[in-house]
Amino acid sequence: KLYDPKTKRLDQPFATGDCGGEGICGTCLVKILQGADSLSSPDKVEYTMLRGKPDSWRAACRVAVGADNQPAALSIELTPQVAASSSSGLPSAESATAR
Repeated sequence: KLYDPKTKRLDQPFATGDCGGEGICGTCLVKILQGADSLSSPDKVEYTMLRGKPDSWRAACRVAVGADNQPAALSIELTPQVAASSSSGLPSAESATAR
């Protein structure tokens, strides 16, 4: 499951729920563990949202996999913002293949 409706928003810290793909809430952040070279470049909206975040983080609602219309294998970590603020360790990585 990519999206957890209980994830705190970046744009409204006391609210939960997504922004419908507008690229402003940060609830769909993923950490790219493998396959970053097959992703589209961040657009202006995503770049602004990710300012100050690790380079390996991307907004799933704004990124295109297989940007050149080629299949691509990815390995991602879901909700890296939760892991970054938690002392209990990292969540397990999930794999996805775009076709």
